[in-house]
Amino acid sequence: MAISIAAQVAKKMPVPGTDFASRQASITITAEVTDLAQVSAQAQRLYALAEQAVDAQLGITTTAPTTAPTPSAATGPSTYAPRPSQGHASPSRSRRAAPVTDSQLRLIDKLIQDTGTDAQAVLRHHRIQAMGELTCKDASALIDELKQRVPR
Repeated sequence: MAISIAAQVAKKMPVPGTDFASRQASITITAEVTDLAQVSAQAQRLYALAEQAVDAQLGITTTAPTTAPTPSAATGPSTYAPRPSQGHASPSRSRRAAPVTDSQLRLIDKLIQDTGTDAQAVLRHHRIQAMGELTCKDASALIDELKQRVPR
């Protein structure tokens, strides 16, 4: 009995020197697995291949695969509580990652003000001294989380 598995990876990066512009790449790779004991290993292999292909397309150099955070409900204004599954002990400095952009920093500042979020709590959570130390990826995740908290 053959099982079909698929791995899909999509990434979006800012265009340096521009506000609110980005480029993206995505790929879906499928394979058939006949040995059920090999499903996990084959899925990991497919994801690694897919991530390498997307990184190559975008010109990203990494030494470790990344994982996508899972969405969760906002915890409300005035406090900063990261998503439990995010697992940020600290931003990954072991790989070369794109730095936060000026437009991301401006948007983060605006969202922190709009939501009443404690900026110091955000800094402590990411184990950084200033927002400018965020990676582009971490800044993007933070922006998405803060947007969920904006009063409507």
